[in-house]
Amino acid sequence: MVSLAGSIVRRAAAASAAAVLTLTPLTVARADETGTVVKLPTEKDALAVAVNIERILNGSRGIETHLPGPVADRERVDAAVGLDGKLVAVSDDQRMTISGLGDFEFKVAGPATDVEALPGSESEPGLRRGSVIWQGFSDGSKSIGARMDLIPGQEEVRLPIKVALAITVDGKPVEPDHAYDGRLHVRLTVTNNSTLPIQVVDGEIGLAEGAAVLDAIRSELRAGHRPIPGEAGIPAAITVSNPAFRQANLEAPVQVGGGVILEVPRLASVHTAGIEEVDQHPGRFGFAFSTLLGGGSPLSHTADVTATVRGLRVPKVAVTATPAPPSAASVAPPTGVTWSAGVRTNPGAFDPKAMTGLIMDTMWRTARLRQFDAYLGNPDPTGEAATTYRFVLRPAVAAAAPGVTPGGGGAVRAIAGAGIAILIAVGAVVVWSRS
Repeated sequence: MVSLAGSIVRRAAAASAAAVLTLTPLTVARADETGTVVKLPTEKDALAVAVNIERILNGSRGIETHLPGPVADRERVDAAVGLDGKLVAVSDDQRMTISGLGDFEFKVAGPATDVEALPGSESEPGLRRGSVIWQGFSDGSKSIGARMDLIPGQEEVRLPIKVALAITVDGKPVEPDHAYDGRLHVRLTVTNNSTLPIQVVDGEIGLAEGAAVLDAIRSELRAGHRPIPGEAGIPAAITVSNPAFRQANLEAPVQVGGGVILEVPRLASVHTAGIEEVDQHPGRFGFAFSTLLGGGSPLSHTADVTATVRGLRVPKVAVTATPAPPSAASVAPPTGVTWSAGVRTNPGAFDPKAMTGLIMDTMWRTARLRQFDAYLGNPDPTGEAATTYRFVLRPAVAAAAPGVTPGGGGAVRAIAGAGIAILIAVGAVVVWSRS
């Protein structure tokens, strides 16, 4: 089985190298006397690597997809962490609505260790070598859903955020089923886990064109919308001179909210940092925060709570996360109320290369959100998708064994491990082809 995993990883590395050689020359779509036309990245561009991974793992028969029409995907990922913040359990409740008349057949790659139908599902899922198989007939609309138990060690690199946690009383770590008196310190750090190095086209855009594009992007972000190439005044492509490549570490921005609940009769000498709200009820004290990770905001946020406590048991800790567009502040003009106004009144304050970089990076960050909208994947690449992520402290949960999964034995472990290696290999430099 080691040889199988090694073979898969070698094929992935070769495919990754070939992708760099094959796709890089295609980055120039058209060049003339006005410059080089560069396509702005879309969700399909951001998803291209995931499709390649599936094909590397499973060959030409890897994608078993037959759909009668569009599919809407809704997912809720529940992750449990231990007292040290380590991921100990992960599950995904995925509900899909299939539209159209006809047979359907597709798989959700997982890898899952177990699967069961959710209440209200009109079909039963199957589990084969870690993948969840769906087959059936839609008479116009079909609602299906399954809860999948995932492998914590595999999901650590895939989830959009990481949680680090430390809880001590008088400097000593707390344990379940104990009551504590003393000086409590809770430190909760949430970090964006989605950053990938991406090869981005660089160049110098005309000031007027760049200003118009950035104003359109900023307008969408201020309205809470995701900027999309070809919509709301945002062009499908821009024209630049002196094109080149640069490698940028770009994340998918994530909106997170979290908090700590202490169930004690009273608190004394309370100090907090990174906390926005304190909610107090008899015998219960809550400390909450909300912030954007990435997209112009810091990639990490730390919340600290210290207090003198009596009779404290293990606090309750929870964090929720959803993919979110970059902040409007990240594309604010250096001068003027708008980019266009600033360029007209003070053109010397604007750098055409920096404007190109800001356009490309912002659009790439937005395009990457699709990966986390559909965490396990919508079989319809353009279908609606939304995923909510919830991390909770469950100190009594034992870590899931990473080895054997139903129906697949050791093969699933080897292939799943290889899949993560492939993700790293192929994602080492994400190269994007212009069309």
